[in-house]
Amino acid sequence: MIIQQIYNYMGVNELRYGILTTYDDHWFLRREHTELWISKTLPLQSESPPVLKAYAYLARLAEENPHSPHPLVLVPADGDTGSRVLRSSELSSSQSVDRQSTL
Repeated sequence: MIIQQIYNYMGVNELRYGILTTYDDHWFLRREHTELWISKTLPLQSESPPVLKAYAYLARLAEENPHSPHPLVLVPADGDTGSRVLRSSELSSSQSVDRQSTL
């Protein structure tokens, strides 16, 4: 669920790079349109590479090429089946605004 949330945030904001951290462990993410690449776990005490160097490297990559296009994202479908439907994030956002105004 956490990975889906990060992927959705990255997609809505058209970001190519992201980081998931629990303080003790770090994962570096790269989104290429509809694919999400996740690094191996980098522990806080890592010396090869050091955590700070990994953050600096990712920051440089993000500065040089920060954007990746909107993906199609999974959104809950209407009904009680718990199913999900692929829709563009722009369509999903406008529909949720319409739903809120009718409630």
